Amino acid sequence: MDELATRIFGLLDEQNTEQKDFAESIGVVPAVVSAWRCGKSKSYRKYLPQISKALNTSVEYLLNGQEKPAPIAESGLDATQYNMLNEENRALVDQMIAKLLKSQSDE
Repeated sequence: MDELATRIFGLLDEQNTEQKDFAESIGVVPAVVSAWRCGKSKSYRKYLPQISKALNTSVEYLLNGQEKPAPIAESGLDATQYNMLNEENRALVDQMIAKLLKSQSDE
């Protein structure tokens, strides 16, 4: 289970919330939440706003364990936005950053 899922289910367990009730509160069927807990699916990333509301926390906390977003650039982008990308798009962003850094070092 990744850190995000660990935080989600840690809060769920701390609050003694039934998976069935949690699923209903975020608009998914209980089998989806079970798949998340078992590591069979990571579709929870699509539901972070609903999950944070249901667990009475922030998306930032779910993503990085902090209440404030972790900045990744002066442009105002933060880790929250990056982490909401799917794996393929995160890889593209990583590649672009690597190319930009290389081009700067070549100057």
